[in-house]
Amino acid sequence: MKGRKTFAVIFYVLCAAALIAAGVISFMAFRGTMDYTFGFLLFMPIWIGSYWFLSFFNALARLRKGKKIKWVIAKPVTRGLSTVANILSVLLVCFWIYAYIFKIMPVSK
Repeated sequence: MKGRKTFAVIFYVLCAAALIAAGVISFMAFRGTMDYTFGFLLFMPIWIGSYWFLSFFNALARLRKGKKIKWVIAKPVTRGLSTVANILSVLLVCFWIYAYIFKIMPVSK
């Protein structure tokens, strides 16, 4: 049980690190340090990796035995951490949708 909790924490830390890296790449593209297209190509694999790490965290944070669920990490903590990561993830994707529509797509005149 303790090993499961340790792995869950490790996967959440990896998820948070990947989301921070994706945010830094997004910020660098916004500031003009890198091209939007290159930033997007760097962003996507990191963002997908953060999604996988969050999925692993959610799977390891609870233990199912039949219909009963035993929470390895407290239920409110698990849900809170998952919600924070999901909100940040959605905000990053929304930024890239904005960037694609207004910055990457060529404007026809």
